Amino acid sequence: MYHSEPWYRPYLSALFESNAALIGARMLLAERLIAARELELVNSHMPSAELRALNRALLALRALALCRKATAPSGENASRPLRHQPDAPRSNPSS
Repeated sequence: MYHSEPWYRPYLSALFESNAALIGARMLLAERLIAARELELVNSHMPSAELRALNRALLALRALALCRKATAPSGENASRPLRHQPDAPRSNPSS
């Protein structure tokens, strides 16, 4: 179906890239190709299973981006935490 579209292979490459230095570039390329294809389909005013797949692909790439931020070394994400980090558990002096 849409597996032969130009956005699909770069999308899979971004999801399954194991080299941390390449993930960002692969994600950016996939996002651009997905957005371009999505614009084509929206402008055609025709319902499409591919459009739903594009939406899911963007959600997956966003989830991957959030996971990368959450697992980045503290120096890389210290200025922009994803969410409030709770205080470290305190030791109980009575135990």
